[in-house]
Amino acid sequence: MMVHLRRSWRGIDMAKPSSGRVPMPWGRAVAGLRAPRRVSRPGVPRVKVAVPSLPDGLVSRPGLLAALEAAGGAAVTLVCAPAGSGKTLLLTEWVRRGEGRRTAWVSLDDGDNDDHRFWSGVLEAVAGCAAVPEGSWLRSVRVPARPSRDPDFLAGVVEGLAALPVPIRLVLDDLHELVDPDPLRGVELLVRHQPAGLRLVISTRRDPPFPLARLRISGELRELRAVDLRFSVDEAAAVLRAAGVSIERAQVGVLVEQTDGWAAGVRLAALSLVEADDPDAFLADFAGNDRAITDFLIEEILSRLPDETREFLRVISVCDQVSASLAAMLSGREDAGDLLDTLEHQTSMVLSVDVERRWYRVHALLRTHLLADLRRRTPGLVPVLHRRAADWLESQRQPEAALKHAINAADAAHLTGLVRRHGPALVLSGSHDVLRRAIVGLGERAVAADPVLALVGAQMELEAGAPDTAAVLLEHADAAWLADPTPTLEVLHRLVHSIPEDEPVVRAALSTARKRGHDYLAARCLIALARRARARGDYAAMNAKARQIQELIGTRMWKQTTTAAATLMAKGAFLRAEPQTCLRQTDRAAHLIDDDVQPDDPGLTLVVGVLTGAALFDTGMRPAGLRRLRAARLGAEPDRFSSRQAAVAALLEHRAASLVGHTQVCRDVLGWARRIIPDSGELLIMHARSRLLRGRHRLARDLLRPVLDGTVSPLLAWSMIDAWLLEAEISLAGQEDTQLRRAIGRALELAESMDVLYPLVFAAPTLAVRFPRSGYATNVHAIRAAVCTRPAPVALTERERTLLQALQTIRSVQEIADDLTLSVNTVKTHIHHLYGKLGVGNRRDAVAAASRAGLLLDAGEPEPEPSHS
Repeated sequence: MMVHLRRSWRGIDMAKPSSGRVPMPWGRAVAGLRAPRRVSRPGVPRVKVAVPSLPDGLVSRPGLLAALEAAGGAAVTLVCAPAGSGKTLLLTEWVRRGEGRRTAWVSLDDGDNDDHRFWSGVLEAVAGCAAVPEGSWLRSVRVPARPSRDPDFLAGVVEGLAALPVPIRLVLDDLHELVDPDPLRGVELLVRHQPAGLRLVISTRRDPPFPLARLRISGELRELRAVDLRFSVDEAAAVLRAAGVSIERAQVGVLVEQTDGWAAGVRLAALSLVEADDPDAFLADFAGNDRAITDFLIEEILSRLPDETREFLRVISVCDQVSASLAAMLSGREDAGDLLDTLEHQTSMVLSVDVERRWYRVHALLRTHLLADLRRRTPGLVPVLHRRAADWLESQRQPEAALKHAINAADAAHLTGLVRRHGPALVLSGSHDVLRRAIVGLGERAVAADPVLALVGAQMELEAGAPDTAAVLLEHADAAWLADPTPTLEVLHRLVHSIPEDEPVVRAALSTARKRGHDYLAARCLIALARRARARGDYAAMNAKARQIQELIGTRMWKQTTTAAATLMAKGAFLRAEPQTCLRQTDRAAHLIDDDVQPDDPGLTLVVGVLTGAALFDTGMRPAGLRRLRAARLGAEPDRFSSRQAAVAALLEHRAASLVGHTQVCRDVLGWARRIIPDSGELLIMHARSRLLRGRHRLARDLLRPVLDGTVSPLLAWSMIDAWLLEAEISLAGQEDTQLRRAIGRALELAESMDVLYPLVFAAPTLAVRFPRSGYATNVHAIRAAVCTRPAPVALTERERTLLQALQTIRSVQEIADDLTLSVNTVKTHIHHLYGKLGVGNRRDAVAAASRAGLLLDAGEPEPEPSHS
């Protein structure tokens, strides 16, 4: 029988990869062997083949567990990541929470380079697996002296695995410990021949030294790499909580960024943070100064590398990313490319960052340690290396990266030259952070003395919201302006002075900016075009331009541009009847303005406050919204806003005050508007609304007629929609059906042409039910159903509001009548009308209903926090 086995095995070419799982001709023979009792292998410690225990406070990673479960049917699952990435813990949880009875586990170490010891451990683990039948040859076979070179033994192992009734998982944890060819040859054999009863799971710090490409192509290989095992912010926060650490989400984000999500780094940081008095200070110095991290990096990674390799890593640590040629230039090693590739496969702490594998980066924590070590050992070499990197990167047309290194080189002459050569183009493309650092590093005197540096600095100050400083620098630039500036410098010079008003010129500049990759210039052009579109009532174009600006900005901190874009987005959201979206955008803009940014349009502060108040009001927070509207208007500095911005402020506050019957507020707004926008259509619209609230329908129509017939033009295009809706309300009150249908039709027609929903969505319910159920009105009805979660507030007369205030007290009706110098019957009549409007039948319910509807505006009432979900 064994002769048959030997011949069968020797008939397979062991040097040639097979295609798929190999059908063995001797399965029945092996299965039919009379197996003796299980062989005891005393040289294998029990702990070596036992699945490790799960620690207390384990933070589960369900996404990775699901990925492992999905890979369960593959012949080989490879988990390859650096030391401390949590490979063993992940596999332990997967096995213990899954089918442990079908898993054989071997924890490998240096001693397993003894081939006999390796195979003894593997077979002991397999024999201990409950899914392996008692009569299996795998339980009884004795391990020969050199098992990986014994064809009979290997044949028996493969066929024994192939004969298992159900597949088992064999976990080989820490395969990187194997360096001897014999045990590696044995593992490779299992990988190549893929016995049907085996699912091999390999955990390792580096790629195994045998080919895996065939398995990838055939779909029999599943891989989890370092990038997959990185902790997310949520997972890192869970680890910190389990350790008893409570810090803000932003601080957790800093930790994840510093550690690259490396599990060991996050866990070691958690231990240190328990004792930290100031988390921010700890995180600022954590990567370079935490002793536990340093010890781990040295013991588990750097100590295993040759001295010359450690020196190579120290030298290239001055760069965030290196290519083979940059690394060769810095280190003087011609084999730098091969060494980077080797380090990626051997340590996983050097990672390729592009598909072509041209650029590499060192893991963030390791790089921080290496750079600190370089500065400590050879401090004079660091600026030299930065200067070399800057020159190389400039030669490769990467001026932004070159500037970063020039700043670190602390060579003023070199830095000045770089800014002069590349600063104008970098301003236009939007690389402002590094330019700002360069300008600060050179100092005010050096910047003011050079017209190019002064011009670059002026634009940096303008974007940062410091126009006074920008004006001083611009004076220096203009005083010594070049006789023959480059085209790029000339474009920047015009940008600093202002974007031109002529729309065709702006469009041409936008086209050129896009072709040249000048994202910042493109954004400024788009802002100018969006504002022009808003002025002519083309809100669809305004919204489209605002979205394009947002895409260009991305994560870049262009404060002025971001503020302007967020305000445009807020205005668009408001007009689309999306108050929650509007609030998110106004929050964004207000945050930047609160950071001492002086907007290039001073009226943005007023607009942001007004839009915030109006959006709060429309979400049902009426007292808070009305207070915010009033505060924005009263807090606006004279001559710091345009007439259009004043019209927005007045119209929206007057509308809100009218809806809740605050006639005194309405009078205040009208008085303010008479001074600021005296000849505007908006002023007539507000007057007409006030008259309508008092029931003076004819006078309201007379006031509104000049706006509707075009005699008086409004400042805001969308005000005409409001005007026609007001005409519809007048017609509804007068039961004039023909005029009502005409007014509603005109309002819908204008709204559709402007892509505006706001006034229609928030129209009174008695008017909204008259809207048609077709065309653009279907959008209005749909959004009303989604947005109008609370009924519109009832409008109260001034007398009713006075009575409502009195009803909050304990005065009797007689006392209220005496205070108001009215008869008791008159007071009772007004109270009866008030109850009818509020839908209540007694005094207590009237006060409660009025409070819920926002009709009781108390200046001292605490303002609720808006919800922006």
